[in-house]
Amino acid sequence: MTYFAPDTLEWEAMEMGHSGWVSWLLSGRMETFYDGMRWPGRREEAAALHFEHGVSVYPFLWSEEAHADLAATSRRPVPMREVLGVAADFGRQTGSSDPGFLGDVRLAPLSALVCQAPAAEAGQGRSARGRPG
Repeated sequence: MTYFAPDTLEWEAMEMGHSGWVSWLLSGRMETFYDGMRWPGRREEAAALHFEHGVSVYPFLWSEEAHADLAATSRRPVPMREVLGVAADFGRQTGSSDPGFLGDVRLAPLSALVCQAPAAEAGQGRSARGRPG
């Protein structure tokens, strides 16, 4: 597993595979992973976000100013495409590492993510448990 760190604009190895990552997520250790990138009121700000949005932080998380006083940064909700695109652009400009697909993120609207059961055709429905009937 790798992680594109917003504070360094670098791909970082997580030193674990997928199952280890899932266990780590469920362990509660993620709280300490983001130390240094949390500000008072972050939970309330995140809870108010639309699912397609993230938080734009200025000065940027990778700047010395943000590291010095994260609580003093200016923050606003923006489309997640913008959050990732800015990080990708700056990563390319600084030459730290190739951010790859980050600048090309295309978020699907919620309607595209909701699964709809297909209409049953003559003799080809689904059983009550979702298996082909």
